[in-house]
Amino acid sequence: MDDSQQIAKLYLNTSANSIILAKIITIEDFNQFSQYLSSIFNYLNTNNSQFGSIDRVLFTNDYKTLLFFPRKHHISHYTIPTTTTSVGNFAFSQCFTLQSITIPSSVTSIGDTAFFRCSKLRSINVDSNNSQYTSIDGILFTKDCKTLLCFPRDHPLSNYNIPVAVTSIGNFAFSHCSNLQSITIPTSVTSIGDFAFTYCSNLQSIIIPTSVTSIGNYAFSGCSNLQFITIPTTVTSIGDSAFSFCSKLQSI
Repeated sequence: MDDSQQIAKLYLNTSANSIILAKIITIEDFNQFSQYLSSIFNYLNTNNSQFGSIDRVLFTNDYKTLLFFPRKHHISHYTIPTTTTSVGNFAFSQCFTLQSITIPSSVTSIGDTAFFRCSKLRSINVDSNNSQYTSIDGILFTKDCKTLLCFPRDHPLSNYNIPVAVTSIGNFAFSHCSNLQSITIPTSVTSIGDFAFTYCSNLQSIIIPTSVTSIGNYAFSGCSNLQFITIPTTVTSIGDSAFSFCSKLQSI
C-alpha cells in the first residue's frame, strides 16, 4: 500500500486543523507513514480502538507507546506520561514550538528520529531513576553514557566537548544543529552514526580522532560551512554520501 492510499484512510478536517484516525487504520499502517504526518498536520484526535490520545498527543491504546506529538501543539515544555515505555520514530519530528522534553523513568525505548528537526528544542531531561537513558546539560545519552543519542537542535552551546565516556555518536545525534560551530570528539569514540552531523550548517572544522573506525551514511552531509576535516588512517568504513553538499570543503 502506497502513502497516498494510507493517507486516504484518514478523515481530514482542514478547517479545524485536525485529523481523526479512521477505525480501519492499524498500528503497522501508522508506522509506515508517521514521518509524513509531522509535515502536514497540526492536531490529532482518534476514533480508533488501537489508538488513544492525551491532550491531543497520539499513543497506542494502552498508552505505552507515544506515536505522534503534533507539530503545532500549544505545549512548549512537555513531560511524557509515566505510562509510556516507548517513544516512536518521528514522534516529535518537526515540532517547532517544543522547547523542552522530560522523559520519565518508565521509558525504555526511543526511536532514532524521535526528535528529528525540532527547531526550538533546547533540552531533553531524563528522570534520574530511568534505567536506560540519562541527560547531561540537556543532552540525551544512554544510561552508561557510551552513546550520545541527541543533542537538541536549539541547544545554547555553540562549542561542545563530547564527554570522554562516549564511544559512539548515534544516528541523527547532532542533525540540523545550526548553532553548533565546533565540536571536540574524544579518543574514546569509535563510531559516528548515520546522519550524525547532517546539516550542521555552521560547523567549520572537525578533527576525527584515531580511535574512530567507521563513519556512517550522510554523516556530514549538508555541512555547508565545513572547510576542513581530518580523517585518520584507522577509519576503515565511510558510508554513502558522508560528505555530500559540503560546498566549502577544501580538504580532507
